[in-house]
Amino acid sequence: MFLNGAPTFVGGLAIFGRSDSGDYFTYTLMDDSTIPPMAIPNGEWDFWAIGWDSVNVLEGQTKCGFSSSTLDGTDLNIAMALSLANCNNPDFASAGFINVNQFHPIRISSCYTQTIVDQNTTCDNTFKGEHRSFRFSLDTISSFEALPSPEPITSACFDESSNTSGTSVTTVTLPAGDPTGNGAPLNIILEGFSEIGCQGNVESRVLKYGFDDPANDLYVFSGGSQTHVYIDTDVAAPGLPTASSVVISSNNANPIQSKTGDIVTLTFTVDQQLTGNPTVTIGGNAATLGGSYPNYTATYTMTAGDVEGILPFTLDFIDSGGTAASQIVMTTDSSNVNFDKTPPTIGLTTPANASYINSSSNSATFTVSGTCSEAGETVSISVDGGAAVSPVGMVCDGTNFTGTIDTTSHADGARAFTASISDPAGNLMTTGTNTVTKDTVAGTVAITTPPDSSYINAGSDSASFTVSGTCSENGETVSILVDGVPATSPVGMMCDGTNFSGTIDTTGLTEGLRAFTANISDVAGNTTNSTTNNITKDITPPNTATASIQSNNADTTIASTGDTITLNFTTDENVTTTPIVTINGNPATVTPISGTSFTATYTLPGAGTGAVPFTIDFQDDAGNPSTQWTSTTDATAVTLF
Repeated sequence: MFLNGAPTFVGGLAIFGRSDSGDYFTYTLMDDSTIPPMAIPNGEWDFWAIGWDSVNVLEGQTKCGFSSSTLDGTDLNIAMALSLANCNNPDFASAGFINVNQFHPIRISSCYTQTIVDQNTTCDNTFKGEHRSFRFSLDTISSFEALPSPEPITSACFDESSNTSGTSVTTVTLPAGDPTGNGAPLNIILEGFSEIGCQGNVESRVLKYGFDDPANDLYVFSGGSQTHVYIDTDVAAPGLPTASSVVISSNNANPIQSKTGDIVTLTFTVDQQLTGNPTVTIGGNAATLGGSYPNYTATYTMTAGDVEGILPFTLDFIDSGGTAASQIVMTTDSSNVNFDKTPPTIGLTTPANASYINSSSNSATFTVSGTCSEAGETVSISVDGGAAVSPVGMVCDGTNFTGTIDTTSHADGARAFTASISDPAGNLMTTGTNTVTKDTVAGTVAITTPPDSSYINAGSDSASFTVSGTCSENGETVSILVDGVPATSPVGMMCDGTNFSGTIDTTGLTEGLRAFTANISDVAGNTTNSTTNNITKDITPPNTATASIQSNNADTTIASTGDTITLNFTTDENVTTTPIVTINGNPATVTPISGTSFTATYTLPGAGTGAVPFTIDFQDDAGNPSTQWTSTTDATAVTLF
């Protein structure tokens, strides 16, 4: 048996064998010289080998090998290539005792009798055992004829960590073994000494199957103390270089997010001197390295061509002995950075482009709404490039946003509205500008025709009754209301910027006082109402209520030359214009007594014969003419002679 191209295992080398018939051996040596010929019983054999590369015996990295052969009495050379990966073999230890193909270090707890002793136990002053120092060794043994006996390989001495603790922390990296007994026959020897420095009385125990064996939970020595040996799985296996404090972050305001142009940084600390510099990729891209042993940083500036998502990274390095660390792809604090290069979407719906803020909508709670894509993010509203006043709401639900702002402080004129939103990575998107005109000044309108206190009479009452006036909103339609209700059949009424004119149908209006108003809205929707013109509709002709005629002759029923004839009459409604009266075919002088009572006189220039005729004509205040009246109401009459 010989070692094929083995390195120098200055920390010791052990070769193990087990046959299908139950034979076994352990062979140890402190160098890699060729093993002398061995006479090994025939059968199906499994062979294992472990070497330690540290200057300290049984410490540092281990490299392992395995081989199976059939021995039939002929000479046989058995060669094994030892490597780190081969140590990940259940014949050496189950998965719980191996860390990155290496064995965890050994810890020893020495206490007086306790029910449970494990890696969470420390012996206090009361329960401290009798052993003050320990060491491990491997020695050559066999189940058949004696093998050549080179010196055992023995670890350094490990003292208890303090005077009040029964715990010894070692750096020995032994295989845990196979508790089924089918693995390598380890023949590990634990020695406990009564004094530090491995001096004084010594007691020993052979751990035939290693530490992964329930039968070896407690090892009883003299004095009633108990010594427990176990793999410390809380401590990483020595030998392989590794990194600690591996943290990734971004210079983004939110360090777990990044966008195009952000710098992503990986920081880490290595536990051993290195050959060359670490190699780092972030998001599949070569990172720029900074720092020096043992603390390093690696940075990468994100570009638009990088792939979105949680950024992967790789960390590779080689220690000064030429051993490569297992590639590190995870942080030690669960940190990660998400790359998001896609800006969110946003649109401004209300107020719409080319819309208006008028006197009615101008408000401390003016509504602004739109569409958006970033749920939970706040939308910022700007007016003329400045932040909107008193924004309320504006939180995106993933599809829409809505809220209010205060527009009352903005001057009339064109105002530029925009909305913007950022995603968690800080990608900003701003809408195009919606130009909104604020116009809170209403136009002017007044009714000229019909004037206030005028009338609609039988002559003017019409399906095309003229209404006209003044106005200021060019191109806008004037609305005419009668008693607050839109007028019937309006025609025209278009403002030319100064005046308006048109017709309505008044025939359906009942007689009486009617309130005429005009209304006009500007393009912004500001509405103006004129003052009210009160118009009386009166289409009923007036009539004579009473009429009586007499002469100033001694006989009032006759008249001759020089006599004055007097006609007294009343009307059935007020008359503001003097009635027209003729007596004997000649105009009479009419004197109003009241609005409804009149006297008409006429002096005869000459004699005549027959009854004196008369006519009475008048119109009421509305301008309706009366029916001509030619007879008295009291049967009086005057006759000429």
